[in-house]
Amino acid sequence: MDALIWDANPDAHRFAEAALQAILLAHPDLHQHKGKDTVKTEELSVLELGCGTGVLSLQLLPYVKSILAIDVSHPMIQILRLKIAAFPSLADRKKITPLCLYLDDAEDPYLPPGPDGQRMKFDMVTGHLLLHHVADHESLLRTMHGCLKPGGRIALTDFEDTGPKARLFHPEGKMGDVEHERGIDAEVIARLMEAVGFEDVAVEVAWTMSKEIEDYPGQWGPKALHRPETAEVMDFSFLLCRARKSAQ
Repeated sequence: MDALIWDANPDAHRFAEAALQAILLAHPDLHQHKGKDTVKTEELSVLELGCGTGVLSLQLLPYVKSILAIDVSHPMIQILRLKIAAFPSLADRKKITPLCLYLDDAEDPYLPPGPDGQRMKFDMVTGHLLLHHVADHESLLRTMHGCLKPGGRIALTDFEDTGPKARLFHPEGKMGDVEHERGIDAEVIARLMEAVGFEDVAVEVAWTMSKEIEDYPGQWGPKALHRPETAEVMDFSFLLCRARKSAQ
């Protein structure tokens, strides 16, 4: 039920489109075509954590060689599998692999195998609206670091902690799996990225977007299924957290 609600939520698609544009703007090589001197679009392998129903994954797919899309929710992954099965092109279906997994180890045996007995390493790790659902950011970032090739990058997007009112991003009935109710503190996440070994760390507001909010906590009921026809609107800022693993 939650997976279907999420996939049908227009906000989910608006936010993912904005995240894609922010990632493309920050990583111009994703626009490169064959014959350029930089890394070519068709060669980039991506690991997406917290992929949900693939709202961002499928928008990113044309720009990369492959995506391993991971989420802890089986219903979310099932919806993504159905979307992939509907692709008319076999080549496109082979470009993205959905996997239901709680990933806390870069050498998890459920990850695809790589050379020398290790698990596969990736050119980029992404995560959209993931960070505010994860309690231990340091552990998550260490796992991401371990999943990257030397020189690989992370590109994470989430709403910013701008103060107490940022808590209104989620209606009360959707707070069940939220660990950081006010979003992500830019300075704190930047320090953690540096602490786990990332280089060229940049955490910046990438876009601002409006969203309907409750007039009072719980107004929209359980699962926020009773949203009124009109609601107050509030602007939220979204961070793009990016960094690079050392090439050494």
